[in-house]
Amino acid sequence: MLIFKKYTQNLPFAYDTSSLFLPWIMMLMVFLASLTMAGSLAVNNMTEHWNSSIAGSLTVQVMPSSVKAAGNMLDNTMAEVDRAVAVLKQAKGIKDVRVLSDAELGKLLEPWLGNIDLQDDIPVPRLIDVKINMAENVDFPKLKDELAKYAPNASLDIHRVWLAKLMSLAATLNFLAWVVMMLALVTTAVTVMYATFTSLEVHRPAIELLHLIGARDAYISLLFSRRTLTFSFGGALVGMLLAIPLIIIIGTMAAGLEGGVLANASLSALQWLLIAALPFAAAILSGFTAFLTVGFKLKRTM
Repeated sequence: MLIFKKYTQNLPFAYDTSSLFLPWIMMLMVFLASLTMAGSLAVNNMTEHWNSSIAGSLTVQVMPSSVKAAGNMLDNTMAEVDRAVAVLKQAKGIKDVRVLSDAELGKLLEPWLGNIDLQDDIPVPRLIDVKINMAENVDFPKLKDELAKYAPNASLDIHRVWLAKLMSLAATLNFLAWVVMMLALVTTAVTVMYATFTSLEVHRPAIELLHLIGARDAYISLLFSRRTLTFSFGGALVGMLLAIPLIIIIGTMAAGLEGGVLANASLSALQWLLIAALPFAAAILSGFTAFLTVGFKLKRTM
């Protein structure tokens, strides 16, 4: 028994060249999987933020009035804004109506036009922020007709239309991300199977000797599984460590974009933990695949 234990501890399973490429494949697969998962989680965070902050709102834009007979352009525009506000407040399903101030409009236009005086430099549309009561249905066609009647220069921007398009795009991107993840999963499994089959052929004499002295197939499978798990975890860990700085750099660049469109793409602590778990999941998958592969091969051929 002691001879058997000593011999099995010195088996050359870990020294053949058939699995030397396995850590490199695992590094690449986990690197791609980490980037893909981070992108998918970031897209989910953005869509959740858009849905919570925009789905219950709409914007009314009042173009600058061209009528000057009854006063200057700004006075006529603001009078039309007041009429539009009155129409909105009387509409069913409208919870809150607020006219954006000059300071807020200037801040919105600053990235494109710089510091401007909205009253003297350039006439700009006036914006009305409208909050909707999600429990009630708003009659948008009727609301458009009322605005056209009392404020001809006002136009209704329903955020739900383009939000639905963004949600559809996000769903498509998430689907593609999952396809990439599944491809990485399949590639990992096939690679482990190929490496295991090759290693079995290389060590056939040692395996036959183990059978002669009473070793069971499950024990031999466990030896190969342990070796594969070790190789895989090393490569997977390097792949994740290479991906993390890239994820941080891309996230920092996205957060710095003007307008804040991608500002909510940052990952939470739980989501970072999911990415950090990828090497462990990849190693467990590899070890389990090797265990099944060896058991299947030994049962059929040895």
